[in-house]
Amino acid sequence: LDRGACFELQDKIQDCSTAELKFMANQLRGHVREVVESPHGNHVLQRMLEFMAPKALHFVLEEMLAWAPAPVLARHRYGCRVLERILEHFGEASIKTLLDDLLYHAKELCLHPFGNFVMQIFMEHAPATYRKTLIEIIAQNMVQVASDHNGCAVLEKGLSYGEEAERKMLVKSILKVEGLLPSMKSLRGGATAID
Repeated sequence: LDRGACFELQDKIQDCSTAELKFMANQLRGHVREVVESPHGNHVLQRMLEFMAPKALHFVLEEMLAWAPAPVLARHRYGCRVLERILEHFGEASIKTLLDDLLYHAKELCLHPFGNFVMQIFMEHAPATYRKTLIEIIAQNMVQVASDHNGCAVLEKGLSYGEEAERKMLVKSILKVEGLLPSMKSLRGGATAID
């Protein structure tokens, strides 16, 4: 998975016909792990997920989950990026198991250097019931989440994308812990919480 060839493919994907994209997708079958693990190939896969119908690329998620569980993929340097695109573009029905698995491990993922990016996208794009559950998990673990650089980034997304009642729940959880709000000021996302 040559760097130059991957850059060229990324640029061409948006101009490809549906037939050309299907051909490219078929070439990926059985090689998803190799592409995800590639520092350059994963960008091609992300681009395909942006431009192709999720139905045509559902095998990507299946192959990824056959290789590793969702929480492991979310903590993978490149796997997290591909999961982000899947969360952005796939419908709830096709990723329900993925959403459930990510929620089950939400606390750890919110604190992880790569997993937090997946949880930020989860906060933005997951159905409202899933987002609400994630916000409840964050509220229940506020000291750990708000005291962590990565956790604050997910908390910031909750304060931005949550419903009004969910945002109030987060703010109450922050204010409930004496000294937590001032300590957040130096962390990413802390400025949003203070505002």
